[in-house]
Amino acid sequence: MIEDNEGDAALLERHLRRGGFEVEVTRVETAGDLAAELAPGRWDLVISDFVLPGLGALQALTTVRAVDPDLPFIVVSGLIGEEPAVDLMRMGANDYVMKDRMARLVPAIERELLEAVRHREQRRMDRVLEAQYQMVRVALKATGDGVWDWNPQTGATVLSDEFKRILGFEPHEFPDDMAAWRIRVHPDDLPQVERDEASHYAAALRCIAASIACAAAMAAGSGSSTAAP
Repeated sequence: MIEDNEGDAALLERHLRRGGFEVEVTRVETAGDLAAELAPGRWDLVISDFVLPGLGALQALTTVRAVDPDLPFIVVSGLIGEEPAVDLMRMGANDYVMKDRMARLVPAIERELLEAVRHREQRRMDRVLEAQYQMVRVALKATGDGVWDWNPQTGATVLSDEFKRILGFEPHEFPDDMAAWRIRVHPDDLPQVERDEASHYAAALRCIAASIACAAAMAAGSGSSTAAP
């Protein structure tokens, strides 16, 4: 918890406990103390005042994001205006709550903790998929097979270098675009090709849906939360 007023910090902690959270709170007031307490995976949440002597919410947010891009960061203040609040959100803050509207705090925390679980699971999946892709890429290069794939998160299609060479092109001469390939498919074969593409897309979307459901179940099953510096 980033708060220079000990009384306000105590009120926030009591509010969290009344909201059903089991909390472990570390209060910091300076940039040095914040940097010393931060470590990836140590905290579930950061609650920050907007203005502290020598440390503002924007500086604190930048410090937190450098350590953990998914750690929920919520500003609780009685002094923040609409324009600074919008700027903080643009810079990566998850939410802001006015001290005279504290009823919003617990729902905001519950929402952002769930979103953090989803983001971390997605990052983990991305790392696993990237490692698998690199392994497959090496294997395909050795065998000379050509493949294509589709990224459901970005909508991008990727054609392997070997795929393009099989079509008679160097990798830089052929776009990563299935439409460019389809116009080279014989008309009699095109319906089957389109069915195979649709099946591939559907399988990829099912994998994503299963991952999101798993992350949501993990978050729902967590019975406690830890407040942050």
